[in-house]
Amino acid sequence: MKLDEKDLEILRMLERNARTSFRSIAKEIGLSPMAVVKRVRKMESEGVIKKYTIAINPDVLGYNCNLYILVRVKAGFDATEIGKKLLELPGTCNVNQITGDHDLVLMARCRDREEIGRYLCEINKMEGVERVNSYFIIRSIG
Repeated sequence: MKLDEKDLEILRMLERNARTSFRSIAKEIGLSPMAVVKRVRKMESEGVIKKYTIAINPDVLGYNCNLYILVRVKAGFDATEIGKKLLELPGTCNVNQITGDHDLVLMARCRDREEIGRYLCEINKMEGVERVNSYFIIRSIG
């Protein structure tokens, strides 16, 4: 699907706030609400828009220990399969397969140092995991 400038404007607005009404989008970009609806539905059906989501403030929920974790997979093991197992661990937010010295990078949220220790222990004892490097996030910028 080829996107024009109006489609891109719609996407930018929805990316900032997925709950933005079609009427508000239409007013902002100079289209009718029905034209916006048709464009959004087409982008959904073509797979440009995969899903709508929310952004949660983990600190309010008590998850104020956020980590990035790099995982190197042992030779002979499938990084995708290990990534799927990592996604099942409570606290895992997302897992991405990467290039470089490691095979996977994941983001995790924990409540405290003890929970971080348990989480990292679970990863380290997972079959097929060769090495784990963890990085505590001290501040998010932007």
